[in-house]
Amino acid sequence: MIDLNKKREAFERFHAKKCNCSYESLKRQLDRQEALTGHRYLPTSPRHEAWLIWDAAWNDASAQVLPTWISMDDEWPPTDIMVLICWADAPDVTPEQDYMTIDEDLNSVWANYHNDAPSHWMHFHSVPNVSGAANE
Repeated sequence: MIDLNKKREAFERFHAKKCNCSYESLKRQLDRQEALTGHRYLPTSPRHEAWLIWDAAWNDASAQVLPTWISMDDEWPPTDIMVLICWADAPDVTPEQDYMTIDEDLNSVWANYHNDAPSHWMHFHSVPNVSGAANE
């Protein structure tokens, strides 16, 4: 996972090119602004709007490129969707497939691992769909 400072630097370098100024000059200006106002990009500014779009696009692209394990402490998988699961205390165990379902008391439970709940899970990523016409 890329840290926020690297993502912000990439945005500011791109923005500096578009503004025809040096990155260092823009960074100094933004550092000063952040120190004075508490905001790196003023909330009503076009730069702030551009940052929100950049950040969302970057996150979407990263999610598609970099599959990540999600801790059960942070988020549970959707019900009745097959996911990969693994255990933090057994990193050598091959990840397995399972899904969350609802028991008779309306609790979310793992379908196959009641006694040894996994610590992490990951969405399956779709396989590219190649049209048959492309192969002719």
